[in-house]
Amino acid sequence: MQLVLPGDGYPGWLLIKKQVIRDGNIIGILGLKIRLASMTEQATPLFLKGIYEPLFLTPDNGALSIIGHPKQPTNIIAKSEDFLPGWSIALQSSEDISNQSNNRFWLLFIVLISALGVTWLFLNMSKRIARMILPLKDGAQAIANGDLTTLVPETGVGELGSLARAFNDMSRQLKKMIATRVYAERQYL
Repeated sequence: MQLVLPGDGYPGWLLIKKQVIRDGNIIGILGLKIRLASMTEQATPLFLKGIYEPLFLTPDNGALSIIGHPKQPTNIIAKSEDFLPGWSIALQSSEDISNQSNNRFWLLFIVLISALGVTWLFLNMSKRIARMILPLKDGAQAIANGDLTTLVPETGVGELGSLARAFNDMSRQLKKMIATRVYAERQYL
């Protein structure tokens, strides 16, 4: 078996030679040339940047990256069966896996702080809206009890201010309508 590593813009390849013997005589040599690129295409789906990377382990205890460059194996976490005599694929964990864990910690911390910020914002907005709606509720209760002189403050912004103005207009019109009706009934008597 012969290995030619990539270099000078040329791809690497692996040559496997086997003698062909017939009736005890060597009648030839059968050769199989495998481009390293063909092997790396098979290992590329195993690559997960920053977590782990595949390596080709060679029969001479060497290792090649998925693009065929020599690499020193460290932190081997899994190894396949031999796909060729002495050749296997191994998964090596990256050195920056602790950095990934640290990044995940900070990401989780940011998400937690954001969730707390959104919760605080929601509670404050709820209290503010409740403070603006409370005078409307009290005014409606006063009118329901017969106090038609009650007016609610029209200081609310947006729709709540419009609602307060409409509430006061309703109260005034109701007061006029009752006064007109009382006047008409007195005239009738």
